[in-house]
Amino acid sequence: MGAASIAPRVLRYVLAAVLALLGAGAVLSPLPVLADPVSGAEHRVSALTGVTGHDSVRGLVDSVGLTAWPVVAIVAGVLVVLLAIAVAVTAASWPGTARRYGDGDAAATPSDPWDALTRGADPTGGPER
Repeated sequence: MGAASIAPRVLRYVLAAVLALLGAGAVLSPLPVLADPVSGAEHRVSALTGVTGHDSVRGLVDSVGLTAWPVVAIVAGVLVVLLAIAVAVTAASWPGTARRYGDGDAAATPSDPWDALTRGADPTGGPER
């Protein structure tokens, strides 16, 4: 998120959209496993036993133990979507780079005297050579 603070406003909205899509993917991807745990294990059971087909694999499986990881993925995805919403809502109020880094019509910066020396000027106000 640090890079987003110096990005132009349009890129902040793009970042928010990408974050929302990633969060939605994290929420949606474990849902089929939670709905039907055997389908989530079907590929692995088929690789170990050579039995293919959903009904055939279901006949082999007595029970399936779920871990907490699908729920953790859903919670993390929801948090990423909320972050994306926060970025989208607040992106317009973030300070721009012109104010932060002295671009454009910004006020004098502490480096101005050094820049004057580089140009050959006397920053103390004394006579110039």
